[in-house]
Amino acid sequence: MNREMTTYCQVLERRAQMLRGLAASLQNSQEAIARLDLPRLDQHTQEQENLCAGLRNLDREIQCCRQALAARLRPQADRPDAGELAQSIDAALAGRLRAALEELRQAQAELRQRSRVQAELLRRSRRSVSAMMNCLSDSLATYPPAGPPRGARRAGGV
Repeated sequence: MNREMTTYCQVLERRAQMLRGLAASLQNSQEAIARLDLPRLDQHTQEQENLCAGLRNLDREIQCCRQALAARLRPQADRPDAGELAQSIDAALAGRLRAALEELRQAQAELRQRSRVQAELLRRSRRSVSAMMNCLSDSLATYPPAGPPRGARRAGGV
């Protein structure tokens, strides 16, 4: 039981780390949006995609750990009941689990906040781009594209 619980704690701790990494990447991409630094924004978007893929893998690991723990806790004829199994987890491991769950909760809250800020920045950026596109399309209808500058020589020497 302790082995499964230790593995579960490790996976939860890794998930919290990845969530914090995703929040940091969102913060960095917000700075890139504010600076209109498109190459850095693309870089952070790729990083976020990789972190999300890693989180999906960790979620599968977490599900496997939960299933293994549930199987161990299910009372069977040749096994002790769930209460006895739960008591077999030592206090240090129980403390580690509580700490991992708290760290996970805090990382999720931080990521939620960063995601809200990111969504608002992208919404504002979209409005700004739309306004610029409207302005540009209005000016193109009013002013035709410029030809060659006056006095410029044409091909053929004329």
